[in-house]
Amino acid sequence: LWLVSNQGLYASSLGEVPVRVSNRIPEEFNGLASALLIHDADEDGIHIFGEKPDGTASDWYYDIANKAFWSQVFTASHRPVAACWMILNGVGNCIFRGTDGHWRHFDDETAKDDGVDFDSCVAIGPIRTGMRDDIDGMVGEVDGVLAAGSSNVSLEIYSSDSPEGAVIAAQDPLVHHFEAQLSAGRNKVVRPRQRGAWAVFVIKASGRWGYESILTVMKHLGRLR
Repeated sequence: LWLVSNQGLYASSLGEVPVRVSNRIPEEFNGLASALLIHDADEDGIHIFGEKPDGTASDWYYDIANKAFWSQVFTASHRPVAACWMILNGVGNCIFRGTDGHWRHFDDETAKDDGVDFDSCVAIGPIRTGMRDDIDGMVGEVDGVLAAGSSNVSLEIYSSDSPEGAVIAAQDPLVHHFEAQLSAGRNKVVRPRQRGAWAVFVIKASGRWGYESILTVMKHLGRLR
């Protein structure tokens, strides 16, 4: 049995007192008026479809193994209002009923949306490039490795004198940044020379891709001015 409240996510076996399994919850989670939960046994996670008093949706997926919450966003007609677990084509699946009355399920093998490649974006960071808070730094070299058969990705590097500044810069593509294209397998070393005490690495792509590693060489410069 899974329960959710403003204090966290709880689990309980039959007849036992609920035990909190997650001490931390997203800030957007606070103040839920109601929530629909279902356990995805194959993925070992919990789908949480919450609703705030004003009717605003607050939908999340909880990764049990990594104890991490991930935000989910649905179109108005697809947002689940009911859910169940069933065997579909010989495989166990969570099935969701949308507000339009249709039942749907997630398919990890799907690479396109009505024939159009999925766009995706992942930000890694902020990462300190300087030795200390008062020391400037630089991303000198980057060696990226993608999984075999991966689609090409665009690697962007944003930097600033503070971690907050680097995150803000990564949200504005008009800010000066370094950009390189990475393909499947090990890529040639690139030298961004992106200066700043903190950096955020942004990976963007269309289609299916797999990240394996990014090895960087950071250079410590003088004091921040």
